Amino acid sequence: METLRFCIFLTCSSLLATFSFAQSPIIAFPFDNNDDFMEWDTPEGNWQWVEDGKAEVFNTTLWDGRDSILSRSQGGAAAIAGTPGVLVSPPIDLSGESQVFLRFNQYYRALEGSTVVRVRNLSGGGQEFFTINQNVLPQVETGPRAVEVIDITSIAADATVEVSFFFETSQYFWIIDDVELYNTFPYPETRPAQYRDTFPALGYAYTPDDAGWPYIPNEIVVQIVPGTDPDSVVALRDTLGAKLIDSCVCNSLQLWELGDSVITNQNGMLFPVGPTLDILERVKGASSSVIIQEADPNYYTVAQLQPEMITDNPSLTQNDLAGIPDAIDDAVRIAVLDTGVDYKHVGLSDYIYKKPDALNNATDDDNNCAEDDPIGWDFVSEVDISNNPMDDHSHGTHVAGIIAQTLDQACTEGCRFQIIPYKTHDAQGVSSLFQVACATYQAIEDSVAVINDSWGFYGSGEGSDGENDILKNAIDSAELNNILVVSAAGNDALMLDTLLQYPACFDDTPNEITVGAVFDSLNVNGVRVLGRADFSNFSDTWVDILAPGVNIDSYLPQDSSGLKSGTSMSAPAVSAAAAIVYCKLGRQTPYADVKSLLLNTADKIPSLDTVAVDGNLLNILALCATPTQAAPLSKTIHFYPNPVRDVVQIELPPVEEAALEVFHLSGQRMGQWQVSYSAYPQTMDIDVQYLPAGTYLLRLRYKGQLWVGRLIKL
Repeated sequence: METLRFCIFLTCSSLLATFSFAQSPIIAFPFDNNDDFMEWDTPEGNWQWVEDGKAEVFNTTLWDGRDSILSRSQGGAAAIAGTPGVLVSPPIDLSGESQVFLRFNQYYRALEGSTVVRVRNLSGGGQEFFTINQNVLPQVETGPRAVEVIDITSIAADATVEVSFFFETSQYFWIIDDVELYNTFPYPETRPAQYRDTFPALGYAYTPDDAGWPYIPNEIVVQIVPGTDPDSVVALRDTLGAKLIDSCVCNSLQLWELGDSVITNQNGMLFPVGPTLDILERVKGASSSVIIQEADPNYYTVAQLQPEMITDNPSLTQNDLAGIPDAIDDAVRIAVLDTGVDYKHVGLSDYIYKKPDALNNATDDDNNCAEDDPIGWDFVSEVDISNNPMDDHSHGTHVAGIIAQTLDQACTEGCRFQIIPYKTHDAQGVSSLFQVACATYQAIEDSVAVINDSWGFYGSGEGSDGENDILKNAIDSAELNNILVVSAAGNDALMLDTLLQYPACFDDTPNEITVGAVFDSLNVNGVRVLGRADFSNFSDTWVDILAPGVNIDSYLPQDSSGLKSGTSMSAPAVSAAAAIVYCKLGRQTPYADVKSLLLNTADKIPSLDTVAVDGNLLNILALCATPTQAAPLSKTIHFYPNPVRDVVQIELPPVEEAALEVFHLSGQRMGQWQVSYSAYPQTMDIDVQYLPAGTYLLRLRYKGQLWVGRLIKL
């Protein structure tokens, strides 16, 4: 990455096998053993070293069987419960340090009183007090993973200091571990590791989950049990100290901000006292059988990280929709959840789904839970900005362009398709769980056939199977509406079995198909070279099919085009193929049949059988032959290559008028001929000298019957 190397979907840097905290502390107290703890002073004697990181030694009823503090070092910790006490560090020499940050793990349950950190300057005198956990309500706890970061530069820079932890009046318990001091802000470690640097660099505050994936601090996505009294929801939020930020799709989902305290670093970025995951548990616990159907941290999702937005696009303001045709009722609709789409692009405007829902009249004219949405929906901009899913990045336009170009080149006679852009990712390619889940439900409302997800996130999730319930519920809802979801596998060169990525790796989502990337080219000798793209994630369990994803030429905003690489570019080719099947066989065709046809017509490449299931490689040509409801041609056909003349001789039985076509494996039609009536067998010469070396399919259609043969030109 240089310091920040950008590529498609997720950054291409390799994953570190284990967590590595890139910064080293100036000094650390891991409390691994009692000797380490004994360096500290306990004037009132109420703080103790606990070997197992639990506070049950004080009062088993008070502790009530909770888990240990979940710090990096694990093992021992300092703990106190029930009675006041102070824990005082030995002198810490910070000479020469211009800025200092105190970081520690804590597990705290509130009753009354306060928790205070005091930093004394032993060199020049003076002290500062930092009251923490102020917004942790009585009878509520931070959870065992909580991390506190305090900027103590003003009192500790270039000095010798003493750090004290005050547990005041009557409280439940407070456990402290891994007390560390740093000379730069200790951003939490992530997995993949590169996000620890890129997210702060791009200005996104984050906290990582157990698997190291970042989510937005203090935000959770909540799915309310249908039919719940709204007053009950408000009462629950008030009890938990939460605030409603947003809701979507007829209130299907809500986004809450939790009332935990925060700390602000010198760059103005906010970081939580306690990770959202910990507070999430009390949200679920408060209403597990009453109101909350599901709740998950508001994870970040990434399409393509990009440090600068497009600033000179005059179409970023939706002033007119001239040139975009009205909606076609019987068209197969493809949802693109991405950075938006340049719907005025000359190559895309004819494909855009536009409804007669006027802008700026604040009415839901088409009754789809979205006011003023003639074109898709913008889930990124502020609510007071007119809906405008224009692409201010480029990724979404490139993805939509691949869909359009694939449809332009493939067997789409008699078919009509329309693309619905849902702007879920911002100008830097970043989105959230709330935005992509809302867009999935909106796509269902808009009756799409295929959803293209060229983005993703890792993470442990919070579901019973370690999955993210909010997004999985949305995909399950798509299944109930016969929608196929096409997901990019990701670009971290990972075997996905070692680190699951979503939505690509949801278990038990039969309406989903996960796509990896291959390179497919000819070498200098004209020989086809095929293999896994070096950036592509892979798995013979989770990746269903492969498609080209290296240096794919497609549309970019403002009527331009360019090359991009990634599984983000592979997925839309499969989405287009799925749309073709829906058209050929009918929109009511079960998604399972569509998926099965995509996989059954795929080329089986033995060298790729560890990269994807059965080494499946998308073959639109074979797909084009199969989904017509024609029977196989009953007549015998022979063809004979003639390399000397660079032609193929085809011997046809007696036929009436028929159509003969040649397709490249990418689905592009390379030539077509009409076959005249003949009562006798006839021979045709097909000139192939203009075809580059490669593999092609010949297709003959005659009276609702068809015949397909394969041609390899060396």
